[in-house]
Amino acid sequence: MTEIHDADIAAWVAQRRAEKAWGRDKSTRVQNGTVNRTTIDALRKIFGHARESWKLPFPTEPSWSKHRLKERETIGAEVKRIDQQQIAEAMPEGYREIWLFSLATGLRLAECFMTWSQIDMEQATATLTQKGGGQRQVILGRAAMAILATQRGRDPEHVFTYICRRRGGKGLTGRDERLILGQSYPVSYSGLKSAFRRAVAHLGLKVRFHDARHTMGSAITRVKGLKAAQRQLGHARIETTAKFYAHVLDDELRDALDAAAPHIGTVDDGKKRESR
Repeated sequence: MTEIHDADIAAWVAQRRAEKAWGRDKSTRVQNGTVNRTTIDALRKIFGHARESWKLPFPTEPSWSKHRLKERETIGAEVKRIDQQQIAEAMPEGYREIWLFSLATGLRLAECFMTWSQIDMEQATATLTQKGGGQRQVILGRAAMAILATQRGRDPEHVFTYICRRRGGKGLTGRDERLILGQSYPVSYSGLKSAFRRAVAHLGLKVRFHDARHTMGSAITRVKGLKAAQRQLGHARIETTAKFYAHVLDDELRDALDAAAPHIGTVDDGKKRESR
């Protein structure tokens, strides 16, 4: 550890920053927040533990704050109910159901492409693969279960499917797959992104698919608090949940204060003089 210097940290951050999210070649690069948590923050905790528990001195300890990347202040925005419905109505069948399912569960876009083997209809749960590769179980409410009920029997393996309406469509295996008009196919990642972009552009809305997750996360936080939101959203650290959803609790508290003391306000100077 004494041989780890600033140059080593800088090189490690640069290497991690160049990696692709989910390990997929065609995905975007890893977010700055993920880079910070998996490099600087992790190693800094190890140094801190060694310093406090083992009393090890580090005269050349790296300057951690200098290597931290700037993170986004917010991760999304809440989608108004009227906009939720308008987007759903503007999307084709199959794609529409995934959008509504994400709103009902708070799942990430990539987590929505599930197979029936991941769904437990009796227990109303779904087992998903997390960003880090591990598995987690999410709870399915009445709205999510109702959406799944409409998809049963359409495909023996994939949960969400669509009907091919035009020639030249792109299937799960790429453009080499010959799609047949009127045939049912599993919804693909690229297909869903394209359908969603067309829908919001047609409506003139500035909404991202990820905003569905933020909308549900905010709703859970209001009703049951940060701990419940952390579990459903699959955040490994509650600090992550608090960073992006604590403002919701602040707004709720502010409303509560206004409702609890609506009679308290400034006193008019003229009335003060009359009372004297």
